[in-house]
Amino acid sequence: MKEKHPYTLQPGSVLRSSKHEYRVESVLGMGGFGITYLAVATLKDGNMEHNVRYAVKEFFMSSICTRDAQGRVEVNPLQQATFDHRKADFRQEARSLHHLPAHEGIVRVNEVFDDNNTSYFVMEYLGHDTLWKTVRESQTQCLSEQQALSLFIPVCMAVRFLHQHRRLHLDIKPENIMMVNGQPKMIDFGSSILFKMNGKPSHSQAITCSDRYAPPEQYHGVESFAPTLDIYALGATLFYLLTGHESVESKEISESYIETALPDEVGSHTRSLLKKCLQPEAALRFASVDDLLEFLSPDLLGREKGSHETRLISEGRQRRSILSLKTLRLAILLIGLVAVVVFGWVALRHGFGGTSPVGPSPLSDTLSGVDSVAEVLPQPSEPEEEKEAVRPQPIEVVPQPEPAPASDGTPKSNSSVGTLHLSYGEWEGGIRNGKPHGNGTLTFTTRRLIDSRLGSEYMAESGDQLREAVFQNGRLISALWHRSGADDEFIMVGD
Repeated sequence: MKEKHPYTLQPGSVLRSSKHEYRVESVLGMGGFGITYLAVATLKDGNMEHNVRYAVKEFFMSSICTRDAQGRVEVNPLQQATFDHRKADFRQEARSLHHLPAHEGIVRVNEVFDDNNTSYFVMEYLGHDTLWKTVRESQTQCLSEQQALSLFIPVCMAVRFLHQHRRLHLDIKPENIMMVNGQPKMIDFGSSILFKMNGKPSHSQAITCSDRYAPPEQYHGVESFAPTLDIYALGATLFYLLTGHESVESKEISESYIETALPDEVGSHTRSLLKKCLQPEAALRFASVDDLLEFLSPDLLGREKGSHETRLISEGRQRRSILSLKTLRLAILLIGLVAVVVFGWVALRHGFGGTSPVGPSPLSDTLSGVDSVAEVLPQPSEPEEEKEAVRPQPIEVVPQPEPAPASDGTPKSNSSVGTLHLSYGEWEGGIRNGKPHGNGTLTFTTRRLIDSRLGSEYMAESGDQLREAVFQNGRLISALWHRSGADDEFIMVGD
């Protein structure tokens, strides 16, 4: 049973969002930056009512927060700026999780709201059965190799999905993996970081590490998108499933320790996989979850492709694509050379070109000094529409004259809320100096690259919208990209 905290909300407390009222039943868990409650909301379906359970996470910094008798969070005035900054990060991360496409291996976030002078986000309630509990309650208090891998693979698929959306979990461990109808589902994204298109984290994150599951470099902070951080934790989780106990800390782990700890029944292939995942040096681990899964079972990625495909391509798949292109070029070269030989043989046999000896053909002359027949073959012309699709076209705003300064010489800020007609669409929301600024919605009226800092795959069509968009002086910060016939996609560009 989890330890009670003197500042948790009392059972029966009510939290109110714009959609529902949530009645707190109990505390599910807590940490330095939040408390998670089991809560119930009454949902109406016509003239019928249904009580639905949810997990509700509250932003609460235990080091600087207290709570009054009414349940409102109180903050030390000297720490108010820190609280506000961290709360904004909490809300931003919750919103990005809310907009993350559905995946069967990841808990869903239903809504984000403010109450009690702090912020909350609502998740589906998955019960009390964790992967840790599954192992502890097994007959041998560890799993067979087959049982362990059957649960490990879906977890890897979920982490792969997160990485495709440029998010690191950073706290993967058996306690943070729920078991729902026999299948694992990842929770607790309190340490998770989303990385913007420029490679920078969406917010500054305090260093949080779970001993025995975090690699050595994570203790020094996370500044770039590095899948190897989660890959180490995946390896430590598999180690627990197979042995029934946690490994030593990452700075002390060794291949000999892993060999000694594993049961004799564990095969050599799984042993090799574990040793590679648990390398103290990041460069020696698998570079991506794709690489890990391909090592484990090469056909896994093919089976997964149909259900959760994204436009982000892993490094491993890029390398394979490049290799395939080289193979194709070599094949074309060989076909061309064979054609030259056959042509020469036919010409010699039938006397083409007179009685003189057959000289080098025009094609063989062309081939000299080039690496591939592909370089001299005519290339298909690119459709005009496709050319337009890959041409970066940044959002442009027609410059407006700066407002005249006030009588005291300070510049005026021409700020308002309304509709702004642009050459490529219509903006409804905040406006400053003739540019989108603040919150609003942008509706595209022509085909346009969403932002010059994004790749050509972020090409908006006429009718697409950027909802819940945030602009700063005409430059996109974040938005929910809404397209006809496609799932909404959360975009984080940054300043």
